[in-house]
Amino acid sequence: MSQRAPARDSALFQTGEQPRNLAALQAQAEVTFVEGGLDTVGLIGAQLSDALISTNNGAALLSSMGGLSRLQDITRPFHISRSRVTLRVDPATQVQLARTAGRSGPDTVLLVTDPQDHVSLRIEANGGYDAQVLSALDQDVQSDFTPQRAVKRSNIVSLAAVRQARDRWAHSDSGMHLNDILKDGGFARLTTLPHVGDGRAWQIQEQVIVSFLTYLIERRMCFSSLVAGCGFLQGATFQDGDIRLLDKNLLVHCDRCHFALDLSQVTSCWVSRFGAVSHLEFYAKDGTAIAVLAPDPQIDLRHWNDLLASLPRHR
Repeated sequence: MSQRAPARDSALFQTGEQPRNLAALQAQAEVTFVEGGLDTVGLIGAQLSDALISTNNGAALLSSMGGLSRLQDITRPFHISRSRVTLRVDPATQVQLARTAGRSGPDTVLLVTDPQDHVSLRIEANGGYDAQVLSALDQDVQSDFTPQRAVKRSNIVSLAAVRQARDRWAHSDSGMHLNDILKDGGFARLTTLPHVGDGRAWQIQEQVIVSFLTYLIERRMCFSSLVAGCGFLQGATFQDGDIRLLDKNLLVHCDRCHFALDLSQVTSCWVSRFGAVSHLEFYAKDGTAIAVLAPDPQIDLRHWNDLLASLPRHR
């Protein structure tokens, strides 16, 4: 499989930065709405082989070359693929699918927008069979999807939610914990983390993110990065590669994957420990999840857990 990235000669890329909302997208290229939801994206993406798949939530970006692994919805155990792009989805999430093509060249782009009109997922095919697959999606002639205002959430901690989180914690696997992020962007999960019990979740200092990721990359320790979108998480594995810090942006490049994190938007970091697994979760000021770092299941989980346990805690 080639190592190239798709050509950037379409109208969407002539101005440099990619549009983050549908209105800006429509101002640059013709957009066609297509039928389906996140389950459609999962099924279609599994037929691709050399597309550029990117999730951008404004604070983190994950881009990978290839096709999606087998459809992974919230009823399935969590599995991170080493050879293809992982997408864990909640099919019930309301999203709008749109498609656009370049004015020149064979590019075809499938986009997923959230209820606030933000483009959170892009799948770009550079011609060939991948472009044919995306072009075959049925047009949604009767689309009545209209942007909605973001829901204002209360900071009041629900005792019922805390009780449920404590009761479910030990019996939940990685997939069930990640599902908490898919439900409402992780807002409810973040409110309960301080109350689930000692040894289950604890906050660490945000300043250690750079040194921790640098440690993983320099020692070629394989890990998984998952970036949160609207009702989905895109995941990829990283091992040897490059890591750079540009201003407040942390950039990690590994083979066919790119991960970028805007450190200025990370306001809290939490280690969550359940069973034999630990995750490192990043949250924004509004309480929504930005990204999650998880271990590669083929590494020594004890070493991974010890690393996370050694990170300085928030005081």
